[in-house]
Amino acid sequence: MMVNEKENYLIIKMDNGLNTLDVDIVNDIYKNISKSKPTIITGNEKAFSAGANVKKFLNLSKSDAYNLSMEAHETLIKITKNPMPVIAAIKGYALGGGFELALACDLRFADSDARFGFPEINLGIIPGWGGTQRLKPIIGETRAMEMILTGKIIDANEAFSLGILNYTGNDYMEKAISTAELIYKKSHEAIAAIKKLLRYGSIDLEMEEFANLFDEYNSREGINAFLEKREARFNLDN
Repeated sequence: MMVNEKENYLIIKMDNGLNTLDVDIVNDIYKNISKSKPTIITGNEKAFSAGANVKKFLNLSKSDAYNLSMEAHETLIKITKNPMPVIAAIKGYALGGGFELALACDLRFADSDARFGFPEINLGIIPGWGGTQRLKPIIGETRAMEMILTGKIIDANEAFSLGILNYTGNDYMEKAISTAELIYKKSHEAIAAIKKLLRYGSIDLEMEEFANLFDEYNSREGINAFLEKREARFNLDN
């Protein structure tokens, strides 16, 4: 795993064959995610990640399997709660646990050769790192049911049409970087509030978060900049 930090974003690159995952690798990814700028998680030419290391499933007891699922869930939930956005930049396979990692990210950009799916049914098991719960709100129960029950693998165009991807094209990494840079220039407190509300919010929480922002430098700067017809200079007090 390589970490490359830039002024406005950070890239975490997995580069080990098909980038199979286990709990330790997912934890390492989380530990390297930035809390102060957008993070882009990507893989190599072969795969974003072809999924969990199936060899580690051999001879798992029921309690071992539960603990494995729980530890992975806890880490992926931490990724969803990161105050700054996490972006998946995907080339090649994003299957099983790799697809679950991508779904835990806030935005997803993919090369036209990317492939997505949950093949766990072919092993006699199910997605255990949040796949059933994160896919359904995005594509709907009917389509999620079909994908997960059949182990169907879909291409990038279908994933885009279903709403899984924000963008697909050969310039997916450039698009991910330009989006990260654009987001970084916005109010960081507003970004964190938007993430919280879209992931876990309610009307009551929206009212609270809306009010809280009026205590911040960035809201005063943004409003003044609008009235003065100039570009806002956010985050200067950070």
